[in-house]
Amino acid sequence: MSKLYLVDCEKFQLQLVNSRSRRSAAAKFVGRKKFQVFYNTKTDRLPSSHLDLWKATQAVMQENYEKNRDQMAAMFGQWITVFFTISGSNPSNLKVDVEGWYLQKLVANFGQPLKLDLSLTLGGWKADAEGSLTKTTISGNEYANQRGECRFKTVSDIAFPCNFQYNLTLEGRMTIEINPADNIVFGPSTDHLAILKGMYEEKAFCDFNILSENGTEIPCHRTVLSANSPTFARILVTDCMETKVNAYKLDLSEEGVDALLKYVYFRNLDDPLASCHIAFELMDIAHQYDFIGLEDAIKQIFLGKSYLWYSINVAVDIYLYTLKLQDEQLKSEIVKVIKMKIDELEDSEVFQLLREEENKTAIDLMELCDSN
Repeated sequence: MSKLYLVDCEKFQLQLVNSRSRRSAAAKFVGRKKFQVFYNTKTDRLPSSHLDLWKATQAVMQENYEKNRDQMAAMFGQWITVFFTISGSNPSNLKVDVEGWYLQKLVANFGQPLKLDLSLTLGGWKADAEGSLTKTTISGNEYANQRGECRFKTVSDIAFPCNFQYNLTLEGRMTIEINPADNIVFGPSTDHLAILKGMYEEKAFCDFNILSENGTEIPCHRTVLSANSPTFARILVTDCMETKVNAYKLDLSEEGVDALLKYVYFRNLDDPLASCHIAFELMDIAHQYDFIGLEDAIKQIFLGKSYLWYSINVAVDIYLYTLKLQDEQLKSEIVKVIKMKIDELEDSEVFQLLREEENKTAIDLMELCDSN
């Protein structure tokens, strides 16, 4: 069975530059590489679910040629930019960010969630320091956001044999496969999502309101809420004050309510992808009210983000959340985040409150950070 590729590069060289910051003693290696978009010509063996995606790739190519008029200028849009970031601490981790005009246009043209499957091998490590590193492989799949951006990171840390001090030269091989997103994750069809997005944005015929913690009312539809949350479905048929006044208050910021309704109506996750605070708000509310698919979606965001994305307060909140739900996978990852931010822990209001109210839990967290 044929596959659709965004990038298929058998061999490339990558220069990584030491970008140690003034605030940190640890080195960080960053590099950027442009890859020409792979032109998929064999469609006879494509599964039917991929044919619309292939047509979208052709439409983007055609749009680029028409926009630039000549072939040389059109090549500008047929490149994907990949950013590589390797932390110089020991253990380290590798992040790969994929973006570009072509990917942004492809996401917009395809009109539904797009999944990228990355396979990357980096070898031939060289540095102006003693030691060498064996081949490192990173693989996995992530969803591109509506801006045509996608981030991958190593699941497990990389063990450097020494602390590199200067620049690195690597040799690699990389493929990025593109696939339609699994319906089990995103649910409704593209047409339904477009209709529901219009309903949310136009606010037509709304018959209910969600109140944020500051009292702001955001209009919505009872049927959409009840279809996405069995808990809300029960609430909306009870004879209570909320159903009489057609309003229900949630323990969410105004931005959190907006992000929740974007997910409920048209499965948009841009706000939690951009903000750890909103992401945690949504995870907590998803668990309380059983919003279908939302808790798992936010968990995947947490598992895929760098420690730099987190605030220390949110990281501690997530740790406490994992204790309540006994989620060992997320707990293990968030302890790594807190360890990377250990210098900020003493200034964390959440951690200080934890010390006052549950000192043993605070001590257990510190011991985990020391042992990991």
